[in-house]
Amino acid sequence: MMSELKRKLTAIMFTDMVGFTAMMQRDEPKTQKLVVKQRDIIKPLVEKHNGKVLQYTGDGTLCTFGSAIAAVNCAVEIQKALKNENELNLRIGIHVGDIVFEGDDIYGDGVNVASRIEPLAEPGGICVSGQVYDNIKNQPGLEATSLGSKELKNVERAVEVFALVVEGLPAIKETGARMNAGVSIVQVLYTRRVPHVLGVYLLFSWGIIQLLNWLVNEYVLSPHLPDFGLAASLSLIPTILMLTYFHGKAGLHAWTKVERIGIPLNLVAAVVVMFVIFQGKDLGAATKTVIVEDENGKKIERVIPKSEFRKKIAIFAFENESGDSSLIWIQNEIPNMLVIDLYQDLFLQVSMNFYDRFKKAGYARGASTPLTLKRKIAKDIHYEYFLWGTISEQNGNYLLTSRLHETKTGKMIAENSFVREDIFKIVDEMSLQLKYDLDIPKRHIETSVDLPISEIMTNSVPALKEYAAASIAGIDLEMALEHLIQSVKEDPTFAYAYLNLHTIYIHLGQEGKMKEAEQLLMKHLYKLPEREQFRIKSYVFFFREEWEKDFMVTKMWADIYPLDITAHLSVARRYEWRSQLEESIAEYERILELDPGQYYILRSLGSIFKGRGDFKEAFKYYKRYADQFPEDYSSYTAIADLYKTFGEYEQAKSYYEKALVIEPDKISVLLAMTDTELDLGNFEKAFENYDDALRRSKTDQDSTNVYSSLAILYGLQGRPNKALEYQHLTWSDNDEQKLLAGEYFLRLENLSWYVEIGKSDVALELIESVKLKVIPLWRKSLVWNYLEIYLALRDVENAEKTVEEVERIFLFVPRSSRSDVLGAKGKIHEMKAEYEEAIVSYEKQRELEPTDATINRRIGRCYRKLGKFKKAKEYIEKTLKILPFDPKAHYEMALVHKDMGNREKALEHLKTTLYVWEEAEQVYKPARKARELLAELAGTR
Repeated sequence: MMSELKRKLTAIMFTDMVGFTAMMQRDEPKTQKLVVKQRDIIKPLVEKHNGKVLQYTGDGTLCTFGSAIAAVNCAVEIQKALKNENELNLRIGIHVGDIVFEGDDIYGDGVNVASRIEPLAEPGGICVSGQVYDNIKNQPGLEATSLGSKELKNVERAVEVFALVVEGLPAIKETGARMNAGVSIVQVLYTRRVPHVLGVYLLFSWGIIQLLNWLVNEYVLSPHLPDFGLAASLSLIPTILMLTYFHGKAGLHAWTKVERIGIPLNLVAAVVVMFVIFQGKDLGAATKTVIVEDENGKKIERVIPKSEFRKKIAIFAFENESGDSSLIWIQNEIPNMLVIDLYQDLFLQVSMNFYDRFKKAGYARGASTPLTLKRKIAKDIHYEYFLWGTISEQNGNYLLTSRLHETKTGKMIAENSFVREDIFKIVDEMSLQLKYDLDIPKRHIETSVDLPISEIMTNSVPALKEYAAASIAGIDLEMALEHLIQSVKEDPTFAYAYLNLHTIYIHLGQEGKMKEAEQLLMKHLYKLPEREQFRIKSYVFFFREEWEKDFMVTKMWADIYPLDITAHLSVARRYEWRSQLEESIAEYERILELDPGQYYILRSLGSIFKGRGDFKEAFKYYKRYADQFPEDYSSYTAIADLYKTFGEYEQAKSYYEKALVIEPDKISVLLAMTDTELDLGNFEKAFENYDDALRRSKTDQDSTNVYSSLAILYGLQGRPNKALEYQHLTWSDNDEQKLLAGEYFLRLENLSWYVEIGKSDVALELIESVKLKVIPLWRKSLVWNYLEIYLALRDVENAEKTVEEVERIFLFVPRSSRSDVLGAKGKIHEMKAEYEEAIVSYEKQRELEPTDATINRRIGRCYRKLGKFKKAKEYIEKTLKILPFDPKAHYEMALVHKDMGNREKALEHLKTTLYVWEEAEQVYKPARKARELLAELAGTR
């Protein structure tokens, strides 16, 4: 028997517990109690509004009402009753439609629509169909906002759904439709406690960052840690917002699709962002411990900062605001005192020697210089900060104002004023404040050794004034000496004054005084920072000619202070001198590892590989430097020089031109470009360029460099008298007593030109005059100059003795010097007609100097004299490939072709030779021989 069907039009309400399934899985008994509790709350309220609970559906209910208004009022009352029930949240959906009764079964289109509307409600919210909204829209206190037309499952037509808006109840589905005027997004966020949680989170994050800052300063940790904490906190805000928005309201809430996708995406994005920002940055301790052995095998332990955290700062002279000339000594000495004081701190790398750069820019010592020039200099040497300031006097006190700038932007990041009568205390305060301004960890500042500057230098103002006056005297050695002697009278323990005295005595060639200053320097060495002690010991051992001790001390210096770039540079250069190139390269690479900001090391490495004839590796390092500093003219000159060395002249010119775009008046670049014209035989163009360079020269040094280049040009053309005339122009006009040792040695360049004009006696007299002016160490080096003369004179006996003396005196000499020894031996063998032996010497020389194209010419000459013309031609062609207008190579090739019976080829090369030597002087024997050969070949036509 079939059940009777009953159909009725009614208001239908569906309720459903939020998160029921998850709650059952967590705690079934407790959840069952909540189900009973919700039924106990719902049933009486339904009956109150004349409704009827038709069915309990596990965690939900199906109820009917006589009107839509009654159903809605009941739903609102139910949600308000449950508002404070933290673990009990309902969604309610209401629709007006047919309901069908068949036995115990209840169904119909109205039931289906109501059940599909319910899930669209917010937890604790109510959604109704359009039919219900039409019945309640004019009722006071009942408002709703449309969620739009929805396609509901198993419902043929779209149904417009409205979210009921009642004060205190959620109104908008998280998938979001627009709100009506009754509820703002701020209210929704406030209801879900988003501002509260976000505020607490940001406050907590701020606390973490403050904690990290404290840890950085207290335990000398990476200064990147606070930034890391800030970046991590900001990157996780989306996750905090999602969690709060969906779960901030009281009660249990199911995880939404937005959360399941958004939170993992945010976490992955945060990890990626953090990796990109902090890739390569050390987030651990800012220091590390190193253990090394001293010369006695004793282990020494040092805690040193990691290179990444060192600060590099350029310090410039302070400007005299008062115009009082009596303060000049202070404005120049303040940078020196600061550098010495700051040298105690391994977290700092400081530099102050920029006088030559200012001079080239047209500014005299002590003159005010533009901030832009200071910034450019700091940028050129790749220092992140620079410091300068002003000085004046106020009521008997010194007033110093320091200004610290960031090099990258030029922005001033700190300005401090210091007023004291005691200049030493001002420097101490200034250096301490500078460390704080540079964010050196406070714990490090408070616990590290920081002796007062008065203990390191001198506590005597008169001694300091005399010391500063000696520095201001510059090249006036006698005046500088006078001030330094007075300085050590005022303070007999002034180690730095003894160091400068030692240097001056070297330049003056006063050996006895030099040794006396050395003894007093070493006696008071204890006053200086340990790093300075190593540097000075190395310096002293060098002048004592104790090469092994010098090397050992330099190595110790670098081992104990592995972040001291000067120490590593000293080690690398000593390896180069000892021809331990692999070790030198490794040391340079270590500098780059320690401090990637030492970009000039790239050029040093390029030079080593260039010297080894490895164009590819040399170019790689020069290119790395150029890519890093495209605005640095030297980026292009280094590459240009490399191309020129290997005979690629057009490429070389293109890079020189790029350098001149950046520095149009740079004399060194103009001269390098002109040298390229020389190598290509464009002598007229070369002379024009030299004239132009002289007109552009702004300093004596610029003019001297041009004169030197002109001397070389005249020497190449076979005009030794003219060459010497210009070489003499490079000599200093200073009084003999004011000359530096280096200036004396400049007078000994190209002594062979004197031999060529028949004045070897003048050359020997020059050597003797220099011998009287320099200390024994420099005096020993004069053996090289004697060797040059004996070779030019073809004096075999004296040349052989001198070569032996060179090898005996210099156990450790630079690689280039050993090359010169081998070249000299080769020439001696040639003079003795020992051509096979000469070739052996030249080949060894070529191994040391593979880029010296003239060595191949000498080897070719030996093969020609041995009658091996094919080999001779092969080697001379190598020279001409690099130096296409080398007159001596063309002359040798002419002789080879003549001996091979090829007169036309011989004439061709001979004409090139005489093109270069067209204006050669009669005294120049090679040109005379070339003309004689031309006459001989022309006569056989």
